[in-house]
Amino acid sequence: MKQLADTCEEARAVQIAVLQRMGPSGRARLVAELSHRARDLVEEGVRLRHPDWPSGRVRRQAIRQMIGSRLYREVYGERDPDDR
Repeated sequence: MKQLADTCEEARAVQIAVLQRMGPSGRARLVAELSHRARDLVEEGVRLRHPDWPSGRVRRQAIRQMIGSRLYREVYGERDPDDR
């Protein structure tokens, strides 16, 4: 595994030890939590740029930003229901 430039070898060893102690289910929970937090941050960014948008539109735009426009259109169709 490639070492991150901002992480010293000692810190990396501690991180690996903690992740190993968590076990597979603990690591899966951690990944799920990080994914939810990332989505929340993207949604908050959209909400700050578009305070007048309803929550559904904010959520859809956040999804579009996270998965890309092409996949978004494949999953949700060509038109956003809020686009007029």
